[in-house]
Amino acid sequence: MQPRSVLKLIKYIHLYGDKAFLIFIFIGLIPFYCFTMEYSLAFYFALKYLSIPILIITLFIFTVSSSKNHKLKVVIVYLARGLIAIVVSSGYIVAFNALIGSSKEILVEGNITNIETHIGSRGHRDYFVHLSGVSADTPDRLQVDREEYESLKNQKLYSKIWKKGSLGFLYN
Repeated sequence: MQPRSVLKLIKYIHLYGDKAFLIFIFIGLIPFYCFTMEYSLAFYFALKYLSIPILIITLFIFTVSSSKNHKLKVVIVYLARGLIAIVVSSGYIVAFNALIGSSKEILVEGNITNIETHIGSRGHRDYFVHLSGVSADTPDRLQVDREEYESLKNQKLYSKIWKKGSLGFLYN
């Protein structure tokens, strides 16, 4: 027999699991539109430190909310949800880095070696600047917004104040 708290959790998952997951995704995507960061650093952090706990939670939810005859389709759906949760959790890392704890300003400057645009599968564009001659604690590739990208097209030197957040990631 299962403890009462586990039964309540199972009931909650059955009633509100899909809605809670959609809210988790929506809130996790907001920081990507509010902050510009170092290239993919939050995603790598989430992959390194959060992937195993998220997959364990996904496995737990799968075992308590599905019937005994697990079909392959159900297993794939839960694994896909786990992978989506890992990607979206990087948005929470961005927000934590920028909003929780102390931040300090850092001057990022270097010679521009390349600027580039990546177009995502849904037409979303990301803009990047590659730098050389930067200090050791400064990345050589930064993601910038469109306006900054346009202004850097004819320049050879990059110089801007960024903030270093509580997790040590640069953001703007």
